[in-house]
Amino acid sequence: MNGRSYYRWILSLVERSPIRIQYTPGHSTGESIETRMNNEADFLATSSQKIFRELPEVSPPTFHMNGFTFHHAADGWIEGNIPHYIDLRMAQMSCRSLAIGHSHRMATWAHDKTPPPDYPYLKATAAHSAAVQLYARSGQLATADILKERKKIDHDNCRLGCHATESPRHLFIECQHYDKWRKEAEREVVEKTKLKAETIGIDKQTKCTLVTTAKSLFIDDPMIWPLHSSFYYLGQIPTISKMVQNASSLTEIQQRRTIANISADWHIASIRLAGRIFGDFQRRMAALNQCPTHA
Repeated sequence: MNGRSYYRWILSLVERSPIRIQYTPGHSTGESIETRMNNEADFLATSSQKIFRELPEVSPPTFHMNGFTFHHAADGWIEGNIPHYIDLRMAQMSCRSLAIGHSHRMATWAHDKTPPPDYPYLKATAAHSAAVQLYARSGQLATADILKERKKIDHDNCRLGCHATESPRHLFIECQHYDKWRKEAEREVVEKTKLKAETIGIDKQTKCTLVTTAKSLFIDDPMIWPLHSSFYYLGQIPTISKMVQNASSLTEIQQRRTIANISADWHIASIRLAGRIFGDFQRRMAALNQCPTHA
């Protein structure tokens, strides 16, 4: 059968409605509703033959079925815009290829798939957090390991005094100079998560799971992060739907609302902390290199 939406729509209606098709003998003298309706339809069809010249004409159909329909093993029949579908598939292929290597910067498949909030990327007057995200995801942050790889400096040791390689992971997760800021962000996001859970009325077990995850957003916790490492500085967060979907106290709509609200809180807290850390790091490097500042 050709993969037309019309067919699937009819089949879907039949599956979702209590329609039951059964045979009813015609020309019966029974008094059931089915028999009377069948006799009525037969009467109208027979009597209309006597006045067929007065009946309005129905124009012939002006549509036709497609000669063929595109099909994909994973997606089934492709009934939408083919160029758009091809662009989407190519983007997915590129995303999967980038997810291999590159320090897992593009491994979005392993994390929460809730769309990020629009405000910090489209509506905020200051776009520093969004800019940090752009440079972090593309591997363009000016950390020592990247600068050494490009032969801009001779060593990749942490320039803030840590005995470790200065990489984005070290800067955002391990560097002791920003432990205080990470703790502050952790307390703030935990309080917001508790408040949301209590307001919505989430059961105790689900609330505990959400709060425990919120406490581990800015540290490497293999029990929380699917790749065993925190990627908050890339705007990634653990999958929230797995924690909420078993909440017996929530309806489906409440589950979706909870996922959207908590995801927005965690995402904004993550990118703001990353922007704050890298902004301070840039100021320290400017002072270290005696770069002129603008008034």
